[in-house]
Amino acid sequence: MTASVHDGPGDASEQALEWFVLLQDDPQDAALRRRFEGWLAASPAHGDAWARTVRTSSLAESLLPFDARDWAVDGVVPDRDRLRATPPDPQRAALGYPRRRRIPVWWAAGTAALACIALFLAAPSLLVRLQADYTTGSAELRDLVLEDGSRVALAPGSAVAVSYAPATRTVTLLTGGAFFEVKPDAARPFSVAARDVRTTVVGTAFDVRLDPDAVEVAVNEGKVRVDGGGSAESLTAGEALRVSAAGVVVRRPVAADGVAAWRQGSLILEDRSFAAAAAEVERYLPARIVIADKPLSRRPLTGVFDLRDPEKGLDAMAAVLDARIRHVTPWLIVVSPR
Repeated sequence: MTASVHDGPGDASEQALEWFVLLQDDPQDAALRRRFEGWLAASPAHGDAWARTVRTSSLAESLLPFDARDWAVDGVVPDRDRLRATPPDPQRAALGYPRRRRIPVWWAAGTAALACIALFLAAPSLLVRLQADYTTGSAELRDLVLEDGSRVALAPGSAVAVSYAPATRTVTLLTGGAFFEVKPDAARPFSVAARDVRTTVVGTAFDVRLDPDAVEVAVNEGKVRVDGGGSAESLTAGEALRVSAAGVVVRRPVAADGVAAWRQGSLILEDRSFAAAAAEVERYLPARIVIADKPLSRRPLTGVFDLRDPEKGLDAMAAVLDARIRHVTPWLIVVSPR
């Protein structure tokens, strides 16, 4: 297997999680182990992140009939003396409980990776829910009618907060995507805020989507103004604007049926990163998708994929990129290069 972890500047916790996934895939790979040890020694931040990742795995102890410390692997887990499995408990033995059995490292590590992911995602998800007025879950579509009569269709895994005042109407897209059909009111402009991008209209129909790379606005009817990336652009029906996290603005035409195509169960990609595509598919699954390779996550995809069968859509993406998909648990899918 060709495995890679981003070694440049970035989130050490994210890198530690990637190493956890790679090591559970092939814990006997000596070359992989050496590379991991090199990463671990490269920075104190790496050691701290790895220790946090290992500690997080103890969450599994309350769910599974084994001690998570039993699968500490020599040479891999820092401070392993502290994590070494405890001797058998005489009281447990006297009561007739079976001795804890050691389970395969790959299986336990997969569970630990899932626990790590749950920890990393729980705080942002909770914060979003506290801020939101309306949310959708996995594979859930929701139609809303706001107090002014404007309509909002929420894509799966989405959240919005609504703030209306006498002279303004503002909706903040916190995560996911939404299609808006705005009731005209010249005295009260309607704005959608998504990260640092603001879309303002009087009355029209348009789609706004957040992904890991950018904010995208696509217009179905009428005209909108988009402020973002240090510029202001006017879009009319059949146009889309993409503002990257780095502030790069790209304008392109879009077919009428391509605006909010998710409402018809389609995902239309045009030179989108695999990470962004996987994030869209993930909204239709109960599982978290982890791409265990930075270069793979950045590879571009173009095509139309079926969201009505999201696993089939993910399989099709992986086939295009010659990637391998593993269902580690019902809640964790790992994608890696072949």
